[in-house]
Amino acid sequence: MDALIEYIRKTADNSRYLPASPLWLPELPEKIVLKELAGRCLPVKENQGEALPGQREKELLIGLCDDPENQCSFPLAYQPAAQGHLAVCGGPATGKTVFLETVLWQIGTAFTVREALFAVVDMRREGTGSFAAMPHCVGALTDKAGREVFFYHLKETAVRRKKLLSGTSFEQYNQSGKERLPRIFLVIDNYGALKALLGEKEEEVIMRLASEGLSMGFSLIISASDISDIGGKLYEKIKTAFSLEMSDRFQYGDVLRQYHIPVLPKENQKGRGLCRAEGRVLEFQTALFDEKQTEYGCAKMVEEAGRKMRIVMDKEGIALPQKFPEIPAEPVFKRLAAAFDWKSGKLPLGYCLTTGEICGVTPRKSHCFLISGNERCGKTNLLSCLAEGALLLKNQVVMVDFEGKLQDFGEGKEITYLESGESVEKWRLTIQNAKAEGEKKGGETGERGNANKAEKGESRQKISVFISDMGRFCKYLSEAGAMREEREAFWEKAAGGDNGIEFLAGIYHPKRDYEAAVCGFFREFTAWRQGIHLGGNAGEQRVLSFDDLSYAKLNQPEKPGIGYFKEAAGRETRRLLLPLYGKGERE
Repeated sequence: MDALIEYIRKTADNSRYLPASPLWLPELPEKIVLKELAGRCLPVKENQGEALPGQREKELLIGLCDDPENQCSFPLAYQPAAQGHLAVCGGPATGKTVFLETVLWQIGTAFTVREALFAVVDMRREGTGSFAAMPHCVGALTDKAGREVFFYHLKETAVRRKKLLSGTSFEQYNQSGKERLPRIFLVIDNYGALKALLGEKEEEVIMRLASEGLSMGFSLIISASDISDIGGKLYEKIKTAFSLEMSDRFQYGDVLRQYHIPVLPKENQKGRGLCRAEGRVLEFQTALFDEKQTEYGCAKMVEEAGRKMRIVMDKEGIALPQKFPEIPAEPVFKRLAAAFDWKSGKLPLGYCLTTGEICGVTPRKSHCFLISGNERCGKTNLLSCLAEGALLLKNQVVMVDFEGKLQDFGEGKEITYLESGESVEKWRLTIQNAKAEGEKKGGETGERGNANKAEKGESRQKISVFISDMGRFCKYLSEAGAMREEREAFWEKAAGGDNGIEFLAGIYHPKRDYEAAVCGFFREFTAWRQGIHLGGNAGEQRVLSFDDLSYAKLNQPEKPGIGYFKEAAGRETRRLLLPLYGKGERE
């Protein structure tokens, strides 16, 4: 029998007969790479220009799907426009992050920034969070602190997109001949972890995108352990679902919305799962975007790919998409100053914890600015930052520091440092004499308006005065003496915007400096109703009005360096994170 089999084999080889098809297909491979699937898919036009009207949207490859009934396997793809939002569920360490990485890699490499963008949420700061290095990424949320800023700008992006579409759908707009809009993907890794941190407003943003996003060109792609992590209301909006390995059949049924499960995925195989394709439940294997990809090992590859793409885009003159602003983990004044728009004429204060933008105070409009707070909350630090900002604006800086708190600030800087009442008095007389000379010169030359310019400080360098202790300074103004009335009158006019002083800022301690309220200068100063309160418990002070804050916020403490900023009476209160002065200055 063996001799006969060998004879038949040799005869077949010599006659060049093709081998017969096997009765069963080979099992799905344990590892498959995107490039192995590319040749088996419908051709995708890889051009840098925009798609023609009616052209089918590019697909995102997911993996390889096994169809034993038809004795074949085929690439599994996701079409955002046709298949809507997407969810992938699975137990721990089943390959959910790898699934999302494969999708993000294709968005960043197969699409141009004119075709697709993405925002990514990864609270572990690894895996999908590394895709923030891609030029297609407009925003990345990797920690709890950045949640409010991220969702604020996500909402604003949706509002702008809806206004731009003006009632038309995303597809109709892109076929109208106008400049095409990119599709925006919101990719959330481990929705359960994010959900535990979300407030009511943030959940509303996600639900709004799930309900209305498809018509505006937004697509949600999320991963979760099971349906309970996502929630019924949100899952109703998700059209396409994939299930990686789960603990029982009923969980597969919940994800796939079909409880007759004819096949189960191979156990303990990362990336192996079930999907609904061709109207049936089939097994699939998630593809890797690179042979070396692992769940925690793709960061370097992604960063290098992003760097190369930026170089190419720069050479071709392609503008990078505008990213959501991010608040640094350790804000330093030097870095804040480098990012600030000094042409605005403002003095930077800090980062708005709602929008992420750098907020500032305009000396011409906010003539007097109060820094309020109790002990060790960052008041002196902020005064130093404002004084440094005034120097950068080429202003003449005058530091009134009776307590010697800011002696180090003046080292190596061209400022006027006044540490006693006597030095303050000499400086005041110098300013008054200069003003009188300017008025006299204007009268002698007959040049109208010269005196007014001298009075307003327009004919010489602008003056900014910084007071380290308002209580001590007001006590000095009220001291008995021959020059008391003249002294008080000068500073009251200065607080009112006169005497050539453009900007005044001072530190006020609500529990200690209550006697300052009887001083005329302090009343004129606080009449502007502009300033910042640091350290929380804003309800304890009565100088600045925070009537738009809730009772709970008015009476809650804050960490040092966080304050409530009031630009003017009637304006919205902003919660700011202040930079550290001095740290990083010598880097």
